[in-house]
Amino acid sequence: MKWLARIIGGLLFVVVFTFGVLFCVRNSQPISLDLIFFKTPDLSLGVLLILTFLSGGLLGGLLSGAAAVKVSLKKASYGRQLHKQEQELSRLKNDVRSNV
Repeated sequence: MKWLARIIGGLLFVVVFTFGVLFCVRNSQPISLDLIFFKTPDLSLGVLLILTFLSGGLLGGLLSGAAAVKVSLKKASYGRQLHKQEQELSRLKNDVRSNV
């Protein structure tokens, strides 16, 4: 089944890459973005749109990765707290049994 997933992934990559190339070819008008403190060199509209899409995807991935790390650390913290509470509960049960 791994080979099937690789074939499907490869075909999907080829299709997306082909659409990206066609998109760049069809949107080849040179434009320049005037950002407040920076002006981009003349690039084709297709290239700028693809770069914008990719940078948004990377930024989204980084932010969701940071959130996942935060959740993972919080989970580990709660696990340590739970372990300490279970040890305390066990110790208290043993104290009660020994006093009876």
